[in-house]
Amino acid sequence: MANSATLKDVAFKAGVDRSTVSRVLRNDPALSIRPETRDRILKAARLLRYQPDAIARGLKLRRTFTLGMLVPLMDHPTFPEMIRGAEQAAREAGYLLVLSHAADDAALVPEHLRLVQQNRVDGLLVATSYLGDSVISELQYLGTPYIFVNRKPETGDNYVRTEDETAARTAVRHLLELGHRRIIHLAGPLSTDNAQRRLQGYKQALKDFKVRFEAGLVEESGYYPEHGRDGMVRALRKNPDATAVFGANVAVAAGALLTLRGKGIRVPEQMSVIGIHDAPLAELVNPPLTTVKVPLFEVGYEAARQLVGMVEQKAEAKGTTLSDESLILRGSTAPLSAAPAVAKTRKR
Repeated sequence: MANSATLKDVAFKAGVDRSTVSRVLRNDPALSIRPETRDRILKAARLLRYQPDAIARGLKLRRTFTLGMLVPLMDHPTFPEMIRGAEQAAREAGYLLVLSHAADDAALVPEHLRLVQQNRVDGLLVATSYLGDSVISELQYLGTPYIFVNRKPETGDNYVRTEDETAARTAVRHLLELGHRRIIHLAGPLSTDNAQRRLQGYKQALKDFKVRFEAGLVEESGYYPEHGRDGMVRALRKNPDATAVFGANVAVAAGALLTLRGKGIRVPEQMSVIGIHDAPLAELVNPPLTTVKVPLFEVGYEAARQLVGMVEQKAEAKGTTLSDESLILRGSTAPLSAAPAVAKTRKR
């Protein structure tokens, strides 16, 4: 049977009036009350298993206490951590997080935003790669507070992101320190902010080691395993003398491994592979992937925390970049081999 304890019941058991109970349970900072009275009220609420009426609370404050989160793919290895972080922050603030799946297609995103809004959410977390004018315009039209998660719009401070440029630089520097100089970069769509920032990190690492940047080593693909697989085929065709691969993320790097294995190219003996983000997938492939871990959980948590502040009109978005990168060494990278180049061992 559902619990039916009311404020009146708690007040009667604690020996105080209802308004005092309400202010204690709301943690009203203006309330002046003796500690023992506060403890007595909280104990009474626990004993009676009192639960606030969320519907009545929402009607009074004109809120649903629900946040929406738009993600391009539920099962992509980089999103679960961000979702977990956002969910925890929402729960701590008394909000429910509702997910909406939208293919990472610029034309579809505005329609999905409208669908999320029709469910009457108080705020939106947007994790799509595409930040075109149509997306921004739709968000502004909806009039709902929003934060971009791990994406940075061209204007405004409505975002929380990782430091992708630093993560990319860390990954490529690792390959350079191992002696590699012909490093393929399987990039995300270069029309997106994330891909551009990772490309800049790739270029900066080369510059650090006085290695000339070659545009032909950059293969634009996407963020999913099939993009890494197909992009690796194209990149090898153009660069048969390459000895290392930097994938835009762990999924792309895993896709690259499939192509290399299919072509009989040994990893890491003949080709080193590394990717940004860390996920269980990195330990499941053969060989396990060396990665650069970034704070995805923290990004999701901070984005939801800031969004709640906007919804409750306690704070404004402040454009946050979280930097806490760490190199996770596994079995897919090794020093440049003195063995014949891959190009010479590959059958033609």
